[in-house]
Amino acid sequence: MIDMDMNIEVKRQEMMMLAEKHGLNASQTVKCSQELDSLLNHLQEYRASCNENTRELLCS
Repeated sequence: MIDMDMNIEVKRQEMMMLAEKHGLNASQTVKCSQELDSLLNHLQEYRASCNENTRELLCS
């Protein structure tokens, strides 16, 4: 989980740097933004599955 959070933060910093250097609509920035979105989606899915598993354990 810590690695996932770190990867997200690193990707966010990379995207901000690219945006400053090349602009928000540059292909590099957009690609990096999509990669960040993917990381965030994976984190959200992971947290949702953990919540479901926790509920199942508590309800059993």
